[in-house]
Amino acid sequence: AGAISYAAVLYRKQLFGKDKDYNWITVPIRSLHLLNYIENKVNQNVLICGTSGQGKSRLMRYLLYLSTEQKIIFSYKENDDYLKMGYNIFDIKLEMPDPFLDTESFVNAFLITYPIQNMGIISQYIPIFIREIAKISLDWNDFLNNLNIKLKSSKDQIQRSAYLFIIEHSKALIGTNYKKDINFGEESIVLDFSNVNESSKTFYSELILRILWKKLTKEQKKIIICIDEAHRLLYNFERYQSIYIEMSREIRAFGKLWTSTQNYSDMPSYVRNQFATQFIFNTSI
Repeated sequence: AGAISYAAVLYRKQLFGKDKDYNWITVPIRSLHLLNYIENKVNQNVLICGTSGQGKSRLMRYLLYLSTEQKIIFSYKENDDYLKMGYNIFDIKLEMPDPFLDTESFVNAFLITYPIQNMGIISQYIPIFIREIAKISLDWNDFLNNLNIKLKSSKDQIQRSAYLFIIEHSKALIGTNYKKDINFGEESIVLDFSNVNESSKTFYSELILRILWKKLTKEQKKIIICIDEAHRLLYNFERYQSIYIEMSREIRAFGKLWTSTQNYSDMPSYVRNQFATQFIFNTSI
């Protein structure tokens, strides 16, 4: 993608004025039009990177206001400025996606939320056990009961450690008001994650992204997906990773991915390269 110069996002236009003898003349000027610059590219993904207070959220909100397309915005902070933009607000705590409807989504979301790269041989069992138990469980109570039955019957210490890890970390993900079907509607909305804990923010963000991606690829409807604090979705383990990575590669056929994060190094180069427009404020490389 590379950096862009200020001149690159300017376009020429002409205004009428008068010279010193009061004769009418045309005066060429340059004017900033960021949205036109972005929309004239085949790849319309946008990455804004900068530490707190550098203006990345302000720039993102400016771009969102300029666009007339439907927007789905992921917001994580209490009293966030995205919540004040005038769009409908979707409180995740009140309408959580049911994690037991899709086992593969469940496994991936869990492993993104709780990285297990450095857990040695235990890490080989955790994905297997999550998938095995999630397939036969209807809800969190069922899931935990089934895990405890496996834990009590297992004699292998490594397997017991894997079961205990899943049990203890699942507790932070349990919510209420689960929905079998989430309707995002036709209007722009802000998904408000501020009322759930940090683990749930990542876990349910991943589940919702997967629901959105399935909807986009099926309906091929053009929308903007805007994700603040995207770094929370970039942990991975072996083949388990966020759908965000696939979206960054392929969303241009269905819409746009606009995202922000604090540090440029938060994103691997193979993800950063999927954003043709990048605005880099003062940040840690």
